[in-house]
Parts: sequence; C-alpha cells; structure tokens
Amino acid sequence: MFTLDKIKNYFNGSSETTDNDNVINIEKPFVPKNGNVYWIVEQNGSVYIKTWRNKTADLNYYLAKNCFKTCAEAQNKAEEVVKRYKDILKTDR
Repeated sequence: MFTLDKIKNYFNGSSETTDNDNVINIEKPFVPKNGNVYWIVEQNGSVYIKTWRNKTADLNYYLAKNCFKTCAEAQNKAEEVVKRYKDILKTDR
C-alpha cells in the first residue's frame, strides 16, 4: 500500500538520474503538507483551490498529477489534465 510518507520518501531522493552518461533533470513534484492549500483542475477545466487534509481525495489528486502549488500552474496544465480525464473515462460500450 502506498502512503503519503512512502511517496514523499521516494521523491526526496536524488533529483537527477542518469541514462547512458546523459543527465536527466527530474523536477520533484509539489507535495502539500497538512493544512496547505493546493489547486486542482476539474473535468470541465475549471480550477479550484483545496486544502490538504491527508485524506484519500487529496492523495488521489496527487497521484493523478492534479495537484498544483499555484492557480497559474493549474491553469497552465488544465488542458493536459482534462485530456487525461477524457482518456480515462473513454469506454467502448
């Protein structure tokens, strides 16, 4: 089972990895602390502010790469997040 602490520990390692002598910079994701505000994108592209409460919903937004430090960052990623929602919800029924 993944817990927020396990996820944090995973990302608290090196911010760089190597691939055949090439250095790849990997930006560490934003992980709010309990009580911090963060921004999400809804399925329709609207951006909302939330407060991190260490709840399942918070972790789900984080794991879905839908957890942003600023409103501007969420707005910049809105199209990408909406596309992920649409891809996930596609069915062949």
